[in-house]
Amino acid sequence: MPLEEYRCCLDTLEVVFDGLKKHGVKIDLYLDYEPLLHPDICEILKITAERFEHHFVWSTFPTTGIPIATRPDWEEILETLRDVGFSEIMFTLHGPAHLHDKAMSHPGAFELHSLALRRVQTYGFKTVLKLIVSKDMLQHFEETMEIVHNNRYDYKRAEVPIYEPIPRLRRFESHRATLEDVEPFGEQLSTFCNRGSGAEYWKKVHKYAERNVLHDVLTSPENYPSFVALEAQMPSWIFVTVVPGLSVYYGNAGLYHRKLGNLTAKSSEDLVESIRKLKPNYQFGGFYDVQSLPAPVYVAKKFGDAGSGKLYHTVEDVFLRWLDLMDMEEIDGI
Repeated sequence: MPLEEYRCCLDTLEVVFDGLKKHGVKIDLYLDYEPLLHPDICEILKITAERFEHHFVWSTFPTTGIPIATRPDWEEILETLRDVGFSEIMFTLHGPAHLHDKAMSHPGAFELHSLALRRVQTYGFKTVLKLIVSKDMLQHFEETMEIVHNNRYDYKRAEVPIYEPIPRLRRFESHRATLEDVEPFGEQLSTFCNRGSGAEYWKKVHKYAERNVLHDVLTSPENYPSFVALEAQMPSWIFVTVVPGLSVYYGNAGLYHRKLGNLTAKSSEDLVESIRKLKPNYQFGGFYDVQSLPAPVYVAKKFGDAGSGKLYHTVEDVFLRWLDLMDMEEIDGI
């Protein structure tokens, strides 16, 4: 998105945000994908922080590290990040070099990660690691742990990727770790995490295996009366993304799937109403008409795999996987 187009984006968002706030909606603004690749990123950071200081208040900035390792102005970028209020830089790691480079689709990404990490640490930022737990990484677990130890991250967490019924996340299923893959490393993973709820996840990891979710549904169906009831326990976040050309989509970057309109073609009032009517993206209603869905027990019986130890980010993710299988069966049957 050219810088001038980004300025126009902020002009319209200012009006949209005011409209949403009148309805009691709390708003956060964030830059996604890899914003540090943008040639004008320093100016973008400055004007965003100046104009939206109450909405752009993240302390942790995510990056692949590639721009910090390759851009000639990397020092200016780090200084700007610090000036606008970021105190931590978060890096994602997929494992040793051959795994990380493949996952990033970027030859040399692992070495660039290491160089960027050293530069960030030299500038005094705290470093946060998000380790992706996959079947592939667990096959190289000890080597990965040695890399993590040598890199000296300040904060660490290990995560199983979420599931959403979209092509990109369906493709990850062949890499999804199982309970059997994780069990030899369960204690190490629980002590590995030193921030957030990551340690608790790994202490009760059995809860998130598909076969155990299925067993719980079948033995305690009263806990799963309807998808409407289950949604009440899920996050109420609505992700909306503005892309180059100022089109607005439902979903977060990389996962958006439905166009809502365009900032230049749709009135701010209409956009506010469109967003207010959306179902949260992390709920079943973000993808399905929950009122018309069959009972969760029916979906579990028909599509649950009693032999599957695949691990999901939440129990609700398992249901999203089953609903997706139901959806694909209906499509295949047409």
